[in-house]
Amino acid sequence: MFLKFLSSSIPWYFFFTGLMITIEMLSADEVFIAPGPQTATVIQTLREVIDGTLKHDAHVPNFMAEGRTRSVSIPWPEGPDNKAKNTREWFTFKLVHRGNLRRYEQEHHASSEAEITTAYRLMNADGLYKLDGHMMYISPHTGDDENSWADLDGSMLAMSEVFDGQGYFPVVTTCRNLIAQLEGKVKDNVWNPDLRFLRCSRTGSLIKVEKLEGVAIPEGKGGYTFSFTVDTEQGFRVVASDRHAGGEGRGLDYSDATMFEIEKHGDGIFFPMHGIQMIRSRGTVAVNEKNASIGKREFIIDQLKVDKFEYDDALFETSSLPLTDSTHVEDRRVTPPLEYTWPIRK
Repeated sequence: MFLKFLSSSIPWYFFFTGLMITIEMLSADEVFIAPGPQTATVIQTLREVIDGTLKHDAHVPNFMAEGRTRSVSIPWPEGPDNKAKNTREWFTFKLVHRGNLRRYEQEHHASSEAEITTAYRLMNADGLYKLDGHMMYISPHTGDDENSWADLDGSMLAMSEVFDGQGYFPVVTTCRNLIAQLEGKVKDNVWNPDLRFLRCSRTGSLIKVEKLEGVAIPEGKGGYTFSFTVDTEQGFRVVASDRHAGGEGRGLDYSDATMFEIEKHGDGIFFPMHGIQMIRSRGTVAVNEKNASIGKREFIIDQLKVDKFEYDDALFETSSLPLTDSTHVEDRRVTPPLEYTWPIRK
């Protein structure tokens, strides 16, 4: 209900800094900090998130989610010449997972706001495919297909990715990366509690992981924090995340904050049915380059089918993608990438 209130009742941008308030106001039952004497407990907590997530997801190999998504961006500073971009209310999407096969379709604006087209993403035994209009990219399997697919499909999976200090990844990958950092296995990535530390806290069924800054950060140099929260009673799904970089009046002033509504489907299967992400970029560099903005991304799943459902397996084949005679293809499965225009004529 909180997300529905946030989404429609009051202008959303007023809530950006207070988006996490419902979690922040809760008093933690347990708190562990690393590096230091509690490092092993912090690592154990991260591994608990990994194991809980993998155990839950193993019960959800097949599903089909159909819903709506929207993205609004308002240039900053606001003014009569700065109008919101991508103002259409909703675009439809369909996300299908069947075993190791994936397909994603989503409406979006083409070259003009008046024209609507469909973007396609596909993962099969041959590779990962990204088709946007007259451009298709083909990528190889990397051994971390879940991470690659989450980046590729652009839906709830991408919004559910959480920051690890270097990039956004599925929560399992981020936890593994943080463990590697704390164990000193990542070059030039040393944790010093006077500069930065990792804190894990438990509040009821919630586990929150957050990177905070120490007392030795020079004034005007800090502001680089991130966090994510999972619910152990809801399949270890991510229920909230945020990231901050820089600060007001500095070259970089970036923030994002995301929250999800999770619902139970079937026996112990949980899905994010509604998600909202607020994004703010107002640093002086972005302002000077006319890229400063505040924005919102949102998705709603209207229909979810789990385990058994009707879907044509032929749609997982590469030949199902609607390539035109002018489609430019970049095949990254070979080095250097092979580029050609579809179809190849002898």
